[in-house]
Amino acid sequence: MSVLILGGVVAMKEVPPAKFHPAELANAALDAGINYFDTAPAYGNGQSERNYGEVLATRRNEVFLSTKTGNRSYDGAMREVEASLKRLHTDRLDLLQIHGIKAKEDFTKWDKPDGVLKALYKLRDEKVTRFIGVTGHESAESMRRAIELFDFDTVLTTVNQRYCQMLWIEFFSGSIAEPLRPPKADFDIFISPASKARFIKATACNAVTYLASAGG
Repeated sequence: MSVLILGGVVAMKEVPPAKFHPAELANAALDAGINYFDTAPAYGNGQSERNYGEVLATRRNEVFLSTKTGNRSYDGAMREVEASLKRLHTDRLDLLQIHGIKAKEDFTKWDKPDGVLKALYKLRDEKVTRFIGVTGHESAESMRRAIELFDFDTVLTTVNQRYCQMLWIEFFSGSIAEPLRPPKADFDIFISPASKARFIKATACNAVTYLASAGG
């Protein structure tokens, strides 16, 4: 499984236009060694899954496939997963996640006989999915509560976005550039080692934040 993930929002949820098909992006990602595909029925009202499905129809064995359910009931989750599998042109998932924990999430309903967890456990037992997980980036407290209460294989959430923003502020408020020599043009500048280090740190933080939340 690749470290990088192709998230199912942005380009992958778009209806294919005349000049570009999102499936081309998924194929290119696979060819480049990115084999973790993340999607959800909520992305483009199922369009993201349909776009992935065009690739998975012939390349399923090359992919670690993750999708989600936003439904919190047993019947609703089972119906949603069934529809996802049809759109994805597959009969199995690698990871199925409860999508988008809210700040005021009612966890008391999750593990009841008609709750979403019963559906996930059943699908895992029947090998429809290998792993089950949970996602969210609205409330750190709710995420903490979820993983304390229930046994998940994976957790998908953001890193500290505010910290990343502070790094960018630090970079732009510092002395980011100083002349190496009388500049021949506005772009003929020298980035000091300290500023370069701040830039790399801020950029890396942004990248990790994106990768952690791209399918969240």
